Amino acid sequence: MRKNVLFVILFTLLFFAIQAKNKVVFPMNEAGKIFYMEIIEMPNITKDVSYSRAYEWFAKTFNSAQNVIQMQDKDAGKIIGKGIFDDINSPGPLGMAGVKGYVKFTISIYLKDGKYKYEITDFVHEGIWTGKPYGDPSNGGALENEKPDCGRSVISLGKWEKVKIKANERALLLIESLKKAMTVEAAGDNW
Repeated sequence: MRKNVLFVILFTLLFFAIQAKNKVVFPMNEAGKIFYMEIIEMPNITKDVSYSRAYEWFAKTFNSAQNVIQMQDKDAGKIIGKGIFDDINSPGPLGMAGVKGYVKFTISIYLKDGKYKYEITDFVHEGIWTGKPYGDPSNGGALENEKPDCGRSVISLGKWEKVKIKANERALLLIESLKKAMTVEAAGDNW
């Protein structure tokens, strides 16, 4: 009997240790919102060159930059867009129902002579539940939510965490792509 109780306790501790290991830790602002932000120095690069690079990055990164860009002001050095990470899926175990959807977000790029700043925030999950032929709404809502808006019976906490992990991975890849585009001269600059 004691061995069984000890086994259950050890198994439970191991389970929670694994769960804690698989939790994503997002950067947060003072308001408790997910908020990726960085100011990057680019000595000897003018605001106009930075703006051109950022605008080109939007055009190459998103299928339709014109649909993504919500506001642009070259004189002020500002581009703001609303993007989507599609295919943010969390399959169910052993062929069971999973979560299929996408995450919307806002990305802002501010440009000055010699530096730029990016901000990525307002992450919201929307999707369909793959458990029924036509799907039930499975909107998880803001990724800051501990529990999905649609409820744990539609998206389990484990699947919700997988959605968050995938969104974080995609955000980090997006940032890496932006940084690379901002530091590399356009192919047509030196021909």
